Amino acid sequence: SERGMTSADATNDPYFEVKAIAQNTGSDIVKLTSSGVQITGNGHPNWNQNNVNYIYMAIRETMPTGGGGGSSTGADIEDIFSIDQYHGNASTNVITNGVDLTSGGMVLHARPTASNGFYFTDTVRGGSKEYLWGSSGAELTTGRIDSFNNNGYTLNGTSGGNANVSGTEYVSYTFKNQDHFFKCFQYTGNGSTQQIAHGLGSTPGLIAVKTSGNHWAFWHKGFAGTTNWGYLNLSNIPAGSNTVFGNNSSHVDPTSTHFTVGSDGKVNANGTTHTCYVFGDNNNAAFGETSDQDVIKCGTFVGSSNYPLIDLGFEPQFFLVKNITQAG
Repeated sequence: SERGMTSADATNDPYFEVKAIAQNTGSDIVKLTSSGVQITGNGHPNWNQNNVNYIYMAIRETMPTGGGGGSSTGADIEDIFSIDQYHGNASTNVITNGVDLTSGGMVLHARPTASNGFYFTDTVRGGSKEYLWGSSGAELTTGRIDSFNNNGYTLNGTSGGNANVSGTEYVSYTFKNQDHFFKCFQYTGNGSTQQIAHGLGSTPGLIAVKTSGNHWAFWHKGFAGTTNWGYLNLSNIPAGSNTVFGNNSSHVDPTSTHFTVGSDGKVNANGTTHTCYVFGDNNNAAFGETSDQDVIKCGTFVGSSNYPLIDLGFEPQFFLVKNITQAG
């Protein structure tokens, strides 16, 4: 049966639309198939307007049981990614989802019934620190995660609107550091140009960089071969520059080991710590029971009144899409 995806419109994020199967609700935006996504909403600039270019990232639904665990070979998507709905309790709140975060990862929280937005916490910066998605603000110290566990994470008893108000419904997205899927890390800018080792083990499909006091700068597979970069949390049209994801004189596409940053302060301010999230783009990767399945894909499509059909090779449980043609 087809299941709908909830929209980030409910969480006050009109720019980077997040669709996730957090509950079995109908959707007039997308329909899921066994091999991908059909965009059913029409005429909306955020996901399907005629002749408008979009980029996306999709994460696979649960899959046949594989080897699980520590390396990419045989790992199942449920071992490395989870969408969870829970209620705050203003006390110790253990979220058990089977994702081992002791080797690193990231948790994204949202409060669907309020306009608080999305908050990012990761194992590199620690559970008490978080960034707000829709902001260029400084790093916050209002994070509520007490511990990152081998089967999820634990929220502390501080009643905060971002994660654990008693009786309040939340949704969280948990990403494990895993080859070919996701990596989070920090690096120090040098104000000139440098190559950053990302540790993903394959060429990324999406790179997001956050610096305290700056918006989220990003590169996507859809920008390959160009100087384009963009703000992930804003509606600005992606711009061209050799000083962001380039070496100041030309663009440099990411490789399976590194990506390049130029002198732009959003990604390489001298002496500044930059937080980076890198997401994979699989093509016959080593996941699942047969150790040759894909769990994450990045790509592009063009809006159409004929309802674009995106062939992923799997049914997704998480789908992000961004307009890269128009501001608004």
